[in-house]
Amino acid sequence: MALFLLLRSGTLPKLAKRFLLIGYPLYGLIAFASATRNIGDWYRVVGSWIQERLIEGRTISLPWSDEVYTCTSISSFEFMDGLLEESIELIAATLLLVAVLYCFQEYRKPFVS
Repeated sequence: MALFLLLRSGTLPKLAKRFLLIGYPLYGLIAFASATRNIGDWYRVVGSWIQERLIEGRTISLPWSDEVYTCTSISSFEFMDGLLEESIELIAATLLLVAVLYCFQEYRKPFVS
């Protein structure tokens, strides 16, 4: 409701509205995912699926080194909870902070006659 009232107020800059429209639902989605992580153990299922298809067995070699590193899987729950969830949560919180800071910047500009 707070987001709806903010967007309808007409006083927010367009860029701040965009940041809020992306950050607010993204943060809510991650909060919902975190709250339901133990239902059907879906964090482990999705975490192992992502690791099996995208990460496990891949090799990484840095251009300045001759060493080759092989990616191995970690706990699928820790992968989802520690890496994906927290990273997306940080991105969403940053978008919300940027929206607030942008509003302060816009309202602090001096008036030019």
